[in-house]
Amino acid sequence: MKSIYILLLHLLLAGSLWAQQVQVGAGASVVLYPGSSFSSNGLVLTPSTTTTLSGFTIDNSTTVNHPFGPTYVTRVYQFNPTGPAFSGDIRFNYTDGELNGLTESALQVIVYNGTSWQAAGTSVNDGTLNYVDATGISNLLLGEVILANSLALPLRWGPISATRQQNTVTVRWITEQEQQVSHFDVERSTDGLHWATAIAGIAAGNQSHRREYVQSDKTDHTGALYYRIRQTDIDGRYTFSKVAMVGAWRGMDPLTVQPNPASGYFSVTGIAADEVVQTDLYTPGGALIKTWKGYQQRYTLPALAAGVYYARIHLANGQMVSRQLAVQ
Repeated sequence: MKSIYILLLHLLLAGSLWAQQVQVGAGASVVLYPGSSFSSNGLVLTPSTTTTLSGFTIDNSTTVNHPFGPTYVTRVYQFNPTGPAFSGDIRFNYTDGELNGLTESALQVIVYNGTSWQAAGTSVNDGTLNYVDATGISNLLLGEVILANSLALPLRWGPISATRQQNTVTVRWITEQEQQVSHFDVERSTDGLHWATAIAGIAAGNQSHRREYVQSDKTDHTGALYYRIRQTDIDGRYTFSKVAMVGAWRGMDPLTVQPNPASGYFSVTGIAADEVVQTDLYTPGGALIKTWKGYQQRYTLPALAAGVYYARIHLANGQMVSRQLAVQ
């Protein structure tokens, strides 16, 4: 295989490579050694490990090939094909005319890694010399490299709630911001672990301000139910909201554990303190996790993985009452 070996000494003598397009044909490669540098029209790669680039091109463009919501500098470096994994530092040079209205002090290097956009290393900015350094990069695939003020997610979640009127559950959720969101799905669960789609394909608003969504789910399940929202963006990536829970609507006992889902602690309500003798916490498989003697205003939870557990309350009259407890 024909190879081009770029050493630090060679670069000091001959200078960096600058071109509108860098192309290494099939059967050829560029080998970068730790401490050496390779430049393509203002993009400088300084690897911390030996890196071989084979059969690739680096093109310059003013727009990205893969959708990116926030505003970015109008200089884009595109690697074809993506990769290989790069470790080291990247310097991204730009001109004032390419800033596109962005704040220089907040610029950071952002890379498309073949599947999604991610911030590259730790950014160090020089607004006088017009460059941004991304340092400490580890095993990052290089697809496209850009500068932007932030790596904004397509969606910022607000609160979610669920209320029940007999066999109809009304689910409300709020988004603080939407960018390039394709749609929402309402998912339902009877145990907080296994989920199914209850309402599919709810159109997104894609607005920069707060928006509320309301959906009604009719169900014959009379026990407690859990709801969450799945958002899918136009790239196919998705995120989930927090979980909202509604209790059973027939034969409800006044004794409850709350908040439910819980985070850090729970309380037992709907019963006098002197009626509680002991409270046990169990895994779904029936293994005892912790026991509390007597009544406590707050039952502090040990470190637990998110999931569904069971609280068993021993009463003074000899009865035992079990309640499902979701832990976030």
